[in-house]
Amino acid sequence: MLDAPSFLWRRPVTIKAVDVLAGDILLATVEGNALDGIFAAGSGQTAVVGPRQTTTMILSAVTNPLPSKVDHRIHFRVGGDSHDTVVRYPGTPVEKNLLRLRPPVRGDSWVVLAGPGSNNHHTAGVLQFEGRQLVPQRFAIDFNRAYEDGELVHGDRTEVHNYRCYGAVVFAVADARVIFVRNDVPDNPGQANKPTLFRIPSPIWAEIEWSSIWAAASSPLTSTCNRGRCK
Repeated sequence: MLDAPSFLWRRPVTIKAVDVLAGDILLATVEGNALDGIFAAGSGQTAVVGPRQTTTMILSAVTNPLPSKVDHRIHFRVGGDSHDTVVRYPGTPVEKNLLRLRPPVRGDSWVVLAGPGSNNHHTAGVLQFEGRQLVPQRFAIDFNRAYEDGELVHGDRTEVHNYRCYGAVVFAVADARVIFVRNDVPDNPGQANKPTLFRIPSPIWAEIEWSSIWAAASSPLTSTCNRGRCK
């Protein structure tokens, strides 16, 4: 997230390029027209950051082996200047203790939508909480299931029973303990414009959107449920 500092409040900032580095090794560069695709999905943000505004960029890079940290180098021009300014933000740690997760569904023809490797409503869902910038859906994934003809729904798209994924058993992705179950939230109509959101005791947030299901939690002891059916 880039925040135009106080001395720039009266002048806009135009982002020219963003580099991702591991030490002295350049992992990725985003510049030119490619910049349009890294600003938070659905935010309307662009490479021009106005006075007293912030912008969010969603970046990804591939490297092997994993570095201990990655740096971000931003090239930008302050309104009225004739030259670019370069700022390097150091020290984003890379977590190497990976947690191996199993798929939450069984069977074939499952389709993964809006996963953590792209710029979408999950990865771009930045929230401000107690002075911090958080992305609670950072690793959320939407799952849907295709029929034999490749379609996700047959018939009326507003009827949830017409989606093949509806009613599927959802499994815990790791050894876990079910800590809360809620089964009093009505189904959304399929392809609803505004998903039904409900909050259950912290630290779990859950969302039912279209006919797909996701759950994200800061606690390792969680399980996902579909209409009260949990594994």
